[in-house]
Amino acid sequence: MIPTLDGTALIRGVICMPLLRGACSPGTGGAWLTTTSTSFANVPDGAVILDEARTPCLVLGDQLLRFTFGGWIVAAPRPRAGTATILTPPTSVAALQNGYVPTLHPSAS
Repeated sequence: MIPTLDGTALIRGVICMPLLRGACSPGTGGAWLTTTSTSFANVPDGAVILDEARTPCLVLGDQLLRFTFGGWIVAAPRPRAGTATILTPPTSVAALQNGYVPTLHPSAS
């Protein structure tokens, strides 16, 4: 139970389940993964997409930075045309599109 300002209580699942439904769905092998698609022109800096090899890449400026366990590395120029497969949840993409500036790992600079 989570207390609210007016003294009532919310059950955690009531809050979390709608968020989870919007951010993830059952994937393969027990993993949870949802993607959305849009044109590259609409992908904001800070979003993570899947490249053609299905590797996560951070969109930053005119570059795609590939995820590695050692940090983000420059992978390719950012495409200006075509469709992007976005890993970042839609609510976070909306925040990025409306001016939210994320704190990134130092390797992304």
